[in-house]
Amino acid sequence: MFFLLWFKRFFLSQHQFIRFTPLVSIFSLVLASSSLILAMSVYSGYESTVRQAIVDMTGHLVITGRRSFSQKDLTDKIKPELDQMTSYSSFLSLNSLLVYEGKLSGVLLEGISQEKKTQILRLKKRLLSGSIRLVDHKAAVIGRGLAKKFKLKTGDSFHIVMPKVDSEGSFQNKHQTFYVEGILDFGFHDFNSRHILVNIQTAQRLIEKPGAISGMRLLMTDADQIENMRLTLIQTLGSAYKVSDWQGIVKSVHESYFQAVRREKILIFFILMVLVIAGAFNVSSHLSISVLNQIREISILKVMGARKSFIFSLLLMQGFLISFVGTLIGIGVGWLLSEGFISIQSVWQLIPSEVYKINTIITEVKTSDVLLIFVCSQLICLFSCLLPAWRALKVSLRESLLCE
Repeated sequence: MFFLLWFKRFFLSQHQFIRFTPLVSIFSLVLASSSLILAMSVYSGYESTVRQAIVDMTGHLVITGRRSFSQKDLTDKIKPELDQMTSYSSFLSLNSLLVYEGKLSGVLLEGISQEKKTQILRLKKRLLSGSIRLVDHKAAVIGRGLAKKFKLKTGDSFHIVMPKVDSEGSFQNKHQTFYVEGILDFGFHDFNSRHILVNIQTAQRLIEKPGAISGMRLLMTDADQIENMRLTLIQTLGSAYKVSDWQGIVKSVHESYFQAVRREKILIFFILMVLVIAGAFNVSSHLSISVLNQIREISILKVMGARKSFIFSLLLMQGFLISFVGTLIGIGVGWLLSEGFISIQSVWQLIPSEVYKINTIITEVKTSDVLLIFVCSQLICLFSCLLPAWRALKVSLRESLLCE
């Protein structure tokens, strides 16, 4: 009960200055904690965003060969393993050129299967405009990077040119006209600026090899058995095929970026902790002012027989209350800012895709980051309150009772 009365006197004093200073201290800690939460959630979300994009584009396992091969030959070799799959889908990748209004660019034309039972790619949630049916042999789905570069819209037509070597060794260009059925955000800058999806039968007709594929994507029923299945497929298929899981694809594509982002995350954490230290100085300054304005109260407590440890803990509790409230509110504000960060990215491009290779980041507030920020903030504020509390114990009893 005494502590409650003391805190009421502490926050609701008749002196305006005394009442305003704890609010300034709380605000500084809110600013510091929310900045830390937002920064950590953005850096933590980068790896999760890349991982999710890879799974959406590749499934759990990808089988590729050194050259195009028949889907029937591959399925016959791994038929027992396919029973453990949720679904599997073949694809055919072709290097080609996109030509539109006098401009051209190298692209990767990928034929995919759109049968409901063999759908692996999770593209519907990445669709920006149009559709992804790919029933028409002239329909194509392009990335947002290509759409922006060539100013293509849904329904616009463009040409695909594919170099072909005949039996005599001379080049003969194979070309076909497609129209934009849909525009996707693949999640990667490289995919958005190079990938074009068409029906796999259309791609096979372009190279005049019915049934030919470049590889197969597999989606497993039990995600915990991915590594065991990868090793089994390697033993079954031999050296003529390459089997990659989604984790290996993530590392091969973005491992260098992951390492850079992890280092940046640690660096940003220590840089933003300066804001917490500044907030702790505000708390310390406020306690010093509080001691000066409450000398008579402290002296009366001493006369009544209060121990030094009691007075010391009383002042520390005041500092702890400020740091606890400020940090807790800051964590909540930081979480709201991280959620708003996702919405803001839909309007403005805050992440340079040329540097980080992705267009948007799904923020992720990790419990470990929240606990680390909370504990560090409380410890810093606790140490900053030790000096003002120690000075309160040195108050001269005689002089304090005589002061007005």
